[in-house]
Amino acid sequence: MRELASALGLFLVVFGLSYTVSFIFSRDRRRSRGLGLDPHAKVRLVSAGGAYRCYFLREESAGIVLSTPLQRDRYVPLRVGDTLIVQVPQGDGLISFTSEVQSRSIETHELVISRPKLIRHMERRSEVRDSRLEGAEAGVNGQEAWVQNLSAGGACLVTHAPVLPGDIVSLRLPESGGAIEAWVLDSIPGAIGNRQGRRVRLLFQKPLDGLRLH
Repeated sequence: MRELASALGLFLVVFGLSYTVSFIFSRDRRRSRGLGLDPHAKVRLVSAGGAYRCYFLREESAGIVLSTPLQRDRYVPLRVGDTLIVQVPQGDGLISFTSEVQSRSIETHELVISRPKLIRHMERRSEVRDSRLEGAEAGVNGQEAWVQNLSAGGACLVTHAPVLPGDIVSLRLPESGGAIEAWVLDSIPGAIGNRQGRRVRLLFQKPLDGLRLH
């Protein structure tokens, strides 16, 4: 137990720093020429009023059209002019940008947001992955999970939790390493040793140096 806790403690120190460095060099800020998203790609909106989930529908001359924004499975209308942080999982990472509500449909509740001027790309593939905690018990949304590897910005693990790409989950790290929210990048059948379940790749929403050891 002490060796596992020490390994996690060292991991948090080393990779907390590497996350910052990796983020600075891996982000790609550029002018938007169309997002190129798949239809019905999951989208997370963050505003002053909280977080919402919806789907990408299409791009029009007026802006980006999204499905009904839901907060805890309930429709909460956003106001025209509201500023949003938009997050979309894509490939092995996440794209994020700032936008503004342009209009909303009273009938369909579809939302039109402005096109981004700058897009930030966050990727996990560029980060060093640590397998010293392989097999350690963790948790996903309150269900058991077993770590395959960790990196400064994400994790790969096996779990029975019913999660899908684009979901936002709560990850409990081994040895009371704290909890962190993460995007699910993919979820396929897999195993670690004799642990069968779904192999899930996660991208953290916050750096690991924000976690607390108890």
